[in-house]
Amino acid sequence: MASQARQKILERREAQAWDAIRRDLTDVLADRILDREGTPGWIWEAVDGFWDMTKEPQATLTDEASPAALGQWIEEMLSRCGFHDEAFIFTHLSTRPWIACKIAQPGWFTRVRTVIDDAWVFATGDLSVVAAVAEQEYRYEFFCATSKSGQSRARAIAPDLLS
Repeated sequence: MASQARQKILERREAQAWDAIRRDLTDVLADRILDREGTPGWIWEAVDGFWDMTKEPQATLTDEASPAALGQWIEEMLSRCGFHDEAFIFTHLSTRPWIACKIAQPGWFTRVRTVIDDAWVFATGDLSVVAAVAEQEYRYEFFCATSKSGQSRARAIAPDLLS
């Protein structure tokens, strides 16, 4: 009985979060959702690796940066890694883990940040590149990885960011 009550509370919270995403990101949403089963395994492995304490980020930004500077930095880092036009953004919702967003207009991340808390995880529309940004002690850390099929394309874009 308690687990059913917890499940109902979780479902209600996720429904409220989804309503906020749809309401606040209406002009940014691209009408595509990627579920857990449709997410390639390499993406989950890469994201798990990003959170390994021994892994060095590809880029950092002081946590004293303004929200506008943070948004600009994230958009620039993603662009350098091959993110253009559309990206999947991890929502932290079990029912809709990834939503596609239009990212061509500068300032899009500032909008996303109002409804999706960090850590922020992104995948390109073709699922060949994944990136993440997390706030750590005194700084934001940026990580990026590619699938085997996406490596040559991404390396040509940002060879300094991809190992």
